[in-house]
Amino acid sequence: MKTSTPSSSSADALSKRHYIGTESILSRLQKVRKIGQNRWVACCPAHNDRTPSLQISETQEGKILIKDFGQDCDIGQIMSAIGLNISDLFPENTKSQYYAPTKRARFDAAHILQCLAQDTRFVFMCAKHIATGEPLLDSDQKELLTAYARIERAFAAGGYGQ
Repeated sequence: MKTSTPSSSSADALSKRHYIGTESILSRLQKVRKIGQNRWVACCPAHNDRTPSLQISETQEGKILIKDFGQDCDIGQIMSAIGLNISDLFPENTKSQYYAPTKRARFDAAHILQCLAQDTRFVFMCAKHIATGEPLLDSDQKELLTAYARIERAFAAGGYGQ
């Protein structure tokens, strides 16, 4: 299987990051029209485009996204046609400058304890029925297994696993 490696010129282009911004890209295109907040259409410079088929948008992080919906031209062809590199689409320090880690949604501890208390009461009620020789309904048996699994997961999450 033949694999391709980037040429030294394309590797150099990626290492020489020079973010130019949306306005500079739009100024190199024809028939530019704004279609929404941070969104534009223009004629694709990589093919003989008579009506705008190229969509350009800028993300909140500052990345510039470009897609040709006419002939599905490659991003490399599009950027080359306007005299730019792909790396020009991305801010230099995207992660350090714009990155905001997402916080995992946490449940309120009181709510978790209420749920565990309800499951524990149900398990004790089932245990009482079993200890006195009363049979459990099929639906109660299923709910007992569900409650058991939730309690077991809570113990494991708290570091009290087997």
